[in-house]
Amino acid sequence: LAYLPYVFAPVVLAACLQYFFIRAGLSGKVWGIALAQLFITFPYGVIFFASFWTERMLALEQLIATLGGSTWQAYARVLLPVAKDTLMTCFFQLFLISWFEYGLTTLIGVGKVQTLTLKVFQYVNEANIFFAALASCLLVLPPVALLWLNKRYVFSRYFATKTPRH
Repeated sequence: LAYLPYVFAPVVLAACLQYFFIRAGLSGKVWGIALAQLFITFPYGVIFFASFWTERMLALEQLIATLGGSTWQAYARVLLPVAKDTLMTCFFQLFLISWFEYGLTTLIGVGKVQTLTLKVFQYVNEANIFFAALASCLLVLPPVALLWLNKRYVFSRYFATKTPRH
């Protein structure tokens, strides 16, 4: 199931799920779009973390249990701090997938829920180049801000801890 987004395009998956969203009363609602995007992004997160949660992490968790630590302590004090950079990268990737999603939002939102991505395409179709340019700049602003924060707070730790060799 984790490879489902690779098999189907998001718009095809949305077309398959549309019936169930209509029956559940989620079609045309923000919560429906959030749930539909979870269907797309969650498998990507699973695939992303499949290479992280390896035998090494299991051995680390078992080592903590051997030393008398509880499962909560293993996650809170060791595994989550080790996974922090991977979690941030995964969050950023999933945010990008969700933020720029057009087809799924169009089908599940049925035109009632407007996102910035939909507005960009609306302005381009209307040949309104000024609003299209403004909406495009606004659309790119959050990912650029996240990249800046990532560079400032995540990568700065790597370069600050390294001492130059003489």
